[in-house]
Amino acid sequence: MPEKTYIAFGPHIRGCCYEVKEDVLEEVEKSFGTVEHFVEKRKSSYFLSLLKLNLFQIKELGIPENNVWIVRD
Repeated sequence: MPEKTYIAFGPHIRGCCYEVKEDVLEEVEKSFGTVEHFVEKRKSSYFLSLLKLNLFQIKELGIPENNVWIVRD
């Protein structure tokens, strides 16, 4: 019952700081079919947003946005 599921995100590593290598990108793409929504490329480095990745999964599961809380600091 997605409508009865509640999720809260506390402090966590952000996409600005979570650098990943090619092997992680390959696994994310294999699992989700894309990396473009979750990964930012800066120069020759890739940064993964776990928050965006989790929000994608939450949406896919049909959990309402109103049931998700995010600590921004």
